[in-house]
Amino acid sequence: MSIKFHLPDGVDSDIVVNSLKFFTVATPEDFRDLQLANATSPPGAPRSAELEAFLKSHPSVGKANATLGTPASFADEQFFGIDAFIFIDKSGRRQPFRYIIAPSKSCI
Repeated sequence: MSIKFHLPDGVDSDIVVNSLKFFTVATPEDFRDLQLANATSPPGAPRSAELEAFLKSHPSVGKANATLGTPASFADEQFFGIDAFIFIDKSGRRQPFRYIIAPSKSCI
């Protein structure tokens, strides 16, 4: 799901979310390596040795993928940001966050 905001100054901003409850991997480099390993397996073919090795060394991929499924209803499905951000306050305290878009229980 994505949401586009048309801001008053003429700039657009987007929020992109999916239903994965966890990130598949922890770093941008691991995400790149996952994409490269996945590209070694043609569509419809068995997983390549490279992809199998990556998945074995990164169990977080299986954990994240296990959270996927077809919801009984999109009325109660939660969506999670594909990016994480860090707020830093005046004292230097860092607080990571990730968007979660969830239906209001009062609307269900």
